[in-house]
Order: sequence, then structure tokens, then C-alpha cells
Amino acid sequence: MTIDRRDRDREDFAIRQAGIDPARKLVVLSLGGISSPFPHARLLRETLERELPGEFQVLDLAPIRVERLYDLLGIYDRAHCLVSVDSGPLHLANAVDLPVISLNNPFPTDWHASAWRPAHVARVFYDEIKDSL
Repeated sequence: MTIDRRDRDREDFAIRQAGIDPARKLVVLSLGGISSPFPHARLLRETLERELPGEFQVLDLAPIRVERLYDLLGIYDRAHCLVSVDSGPLHLANAVDLPVISLNNPFPTDWHASAWRPAHVARVFYDEIKDSL
């Protein structure tokens, strides 16, 4: 995927909203979604914030407002990895070199989950997560 209409000003605006600390590795979370809501979003975010050492910053994309979805690419360029449900931000990650942990809803069938991509370092189903948090 190639995004050829990137706008650095809009990307910088998203980065400022995010409050990214350049001294820390950035773990980006996209846990919201309409078609496949993730029931353990709060618990996963809290667990990552607690368990990751101080060298990491956990960033939830939910409060970040952008004009175009691809304005998130400035954040992705700075990220260490993305943890995402099957949503626009997950698919946008195909436009950059970013390791992805894909969270998938196995219901009503596994077919409803997003496809495995080369950048996906892990693919986890919702029902596998809660017991590990």
C-alpha cells in the first residue's frame, strides 16, 4: 500500500495531540472498533501500561482526531509496534514498516477476522486474551 497524499502539517498535528515522548519507544493501541468491538480494551491498556518498563510509552489512538485516517502515519513512523483490532488503523499499518499485533474476533467464525499480513508478528483472538491479562 502506498499513501501518496501525506500531509506533514496534519501528521505533526496528530503527533502533538498524542504527546509523544521521543526518548521512549512507542506502543500504539487501536482497540476501538464498530464492527468488532473489543471487550477487554481497558484491561489490556492498563496491563500494558503497568507491565511495560519505563522505556515504553503506551499511546491509545482513541482520543486522537485526524482529518484523514492516513494522517496517523506520522505517529506510525515513530512507533515501535501497533496493537490493533480489525479496524482502519490496523489496515493502514500496511503502508509503513511497522510490526503489528492483530487482535481478532473469532465470532461468528474465524473468517470474520482480518487476514494475516507479513508485518503481523502475532495474531490473537479475543477469547485468548482475557485469561492472560
